[in-house]
Amino acid sequence: MLTGNFIAAAREWIGTPYERGAARKGAGVGCDGLVAAVFGASDFGALLDGLEHVPHVRLAQPGDVVALKEVSLARTDSTPRHLMVLTETAPRWKGIHASASGVCEVELNSGLLKAIHSIWRLKSDGLDT
Repeated sequence: MLTGNFIAAAREWIGTPYERGAARKGAGVGCDGLVAAVFGASDFGALLDGLEHVPHVRLAQPGDVVALKEVSLARTDSTPRHLMVLTETAPRWKGIHASASGVCEVELNSGLLKAIHSIWRLKSDGLDT
């Protein structure tokens, strides 16, 4: 599947309510379920083997998976806690994710850009299905 297809697949989920751990388009989805569904995996665990690490944020491309660490006024945690699919990169970063208000496409402000933990891309040989 081409990068544009991943982005189009993610956009089909916009408006789906947030439900942690779920992956039902139009009914409820969490960030991991959204990313797995966009890439055609049964769950995020099944997707992991099909991804390769992108070594630097400058190499990010639309369609990549971004893992975000939690950054709040209360704490800064270096463990990734959230996932999104990039739809645009520099200079105007955007991504699709499942948030408390449902699946939406957002511009990554400076806080979200600072929260990037790692970036992942589907391997050229794709997923084992």
